[in-house]
Amino acid sequence: MNQPSESKHLNLRSLTTDLLEKWVKNARLAPSGGNARPWEVIVKRDGPPSLEMSIRSSYINSRSPMDLDLSSSVVALGCLAKTLQSLAALDGYDAQYSISNPRNDLETGQVYIQFFYRDLIHPDYSLDTLEKRRTCRTPLSTEPLNKSERDSFYSISEIYSLLRLKNLTEVRKDVVAHLVELERIRWSNRVFLDGLFDEINFSAVKDPEAVGIRISDLGLNLPDRMLFYALHRTSQLRDLLRPALTVIAPKKSIAALLERSGGLFFLQVEENNFPSLFQLGWCFQNLWLEATKLSLGFQPVSPTLIAYNYWQTRNRQIFNDKDRETVESQSTILKDRFNLDTKKYVIGFRVGHQPR
Repeated sequence: MNQPSESKHLNLRSLTTDLLEKWVKNARLAPSGGNARPWEVIVKRDGPPSLEMSIRSSYINSRSPMDLDLSSSVVALGCLAKTLQSLAALDGYDAQYSISNPRNDLETGQVYIQFFYRDLIHPDYSLDTLEKRRTCRTPLSTEPLNKSERDSFYSISEIYSLLRLKNLTEVRKDVVAHLVELERIRWSNRVFLDGLFDEINFSAVKDPEAVGIRISDLGLNLPDRMLFYALHRTSQLRDLLRPALTVIAPKKSIAALLERSGGLFFLQVEENNFPSLFQLGWCFQNLWLEATKLSLGFQPVSPTLIAYNYWQTRNRQIFNDKDRETVESQSTILKDRFNLDTKKYVIGFRVGHQPR
């Protein structure tokens, strides 16, 4: 699921740039924050065909407020790489990656991927699973996951030495209140609120190449969708309704959905560096595909990243005094009571059976 370990079984038979380009095209819908697709992928033709991946410069200059230090972009590179590995496996190839990061920063790090033909490769996921992977933004069954489903997540996460998977299903009612407090910042803080609406694609024409989350994919009922259209068009309306949104939206987008699920998990890095963040992305996509394979609904849970962005930047132009007080108090509680360290990159996901 990670890298090929026995190179004596690998070769470069019949690998073409056309095949590489097909995988890259089909992988474009890999997960990324706000569907921003912050990556640049170059097909290398000098020598054995391979791929070079990095964060594209145009995104760096217009990054999301939820990605202030570019950590989520590195995570997105990992999600993309796992998607490419899964697509390549369907054509009989395995993937091996290496990371170049001489400046030890997130902005200039690069990932190189080579693909090797294997005679007896067994793909982890079918094309149907890859195409069906979606974010579930509707209520799920509260029936707990069975042991085999839980074990499948644990067995995947154990492959990745730089990460830890935490199951908070049993205490989710307790943790939800603290996640809601962090989520309020996304709606009360004008920078985060504007960033949220910048990530939504309000276009009436469905374009698979367009970035942003389509408003039709947000799971909104008709009145809420009309409200979002109005908030998108009129910034003054955002200011007028911000107090109400701050109270109502976190409960609808976080509390209600987390309570209507079969499990709540969090994936956390041991260290905030390029290799760990890239590995988290690879693992996160692996877990997401596994949930899809098991016919489970899956949705990322990201309020912890609001706190993480604060701790990484301490940006006083973005976080006001109330935000800082909220982040610091909630971070202390999350670490002391639930062993979630928001000073490290930690992202959650809710999962569960989809109601018939």
